[in-house]
Amino acid sequence: MQKADSSKKIEDLIVDPAFIAKAEQMNIFTLQDVLECDQQKLKENPAFTYSWYVLLLKILKQEKLMDIFQKNL
Repeated sequence: MQKADSSKKIEDLIVDPAFIAKAEQMNIFTLQDVLECDQQKLKENPAFTYSWYVLLLKILKQEKLMDIFQKNL
């Protein structure tokens, strides 16, 4: 069973480079950055899109971090 690792760098995930570029535009470089960010400010960022957010949620679920993310909402 995979253990949750919030220190993973976004650039090390197997995802579309466009996803990584958008994350970096929003100052998100690790999964921990996602867990600590203010969700409202994230959604107000000009680089934010809901298609990016859906992929982010899939990644968090895959990385076993969804419970932590939801607690921080």
